[in-house]
Amino acid sequence: MKIKFNYIEHEFIINKEQVMSIEIENKKYFYRVVYDFYKLYNGNLSNEFYCYDEQNHEINLNNKIKIFINFFDFSFDSKKYANDISKYINSHISEQDKTSLLKLYTKILKIYNDILNDIDVSLSINTEMDIDSITKIMKIQTKLHPYLLDNLFTLIDLEKILETNN
Repeated sequence: MKIKFNYIEHEFIINKEQVMSIEIENKKYFYRVVYDFYKLYNGNLSNEFYCYDEQNHEINLNNKIKIFINFFDFSFDSKKYANDISKYINSHISEQDKTSLLKLYTKILKIYNDILNDIDVSLSINTEMDIDSITKIMKIQTKLHPYLLDNLFTLIDLEKILETNN
């Protein structure tokens, strides 16, 4: 993908295989570039830059980018990341492990059913369980590190592996 800003003479070429870093020393241009991306992130189209694919067809990036301005809130615990991480993990669980997990869950269900039978209130458990539900129960989350650079690397790794924002 190519990005061309009206106010910068060079175009930027972005591909999936590399992480790109842009260094802008001019404070006014830096602000303009970040502001244009921020407007796009919020759903507002900008006439200041354009994105093109390999065949030079214009690409609309509206609502397809993510901007991190607050370096204390990376949204690692967002529902979007949780769902994407669950899907990624489930795609990497072997059939043998899935079978083992479902057997263990069946044992847990039996124990809970015994407990519920001893209670005077009519309660039941939804016994329809699949590996997706078990993974969600585990509440797997991304670790937040005490150092900004570590969190940025984690963010890059997540975006690369999960491909949430192409």
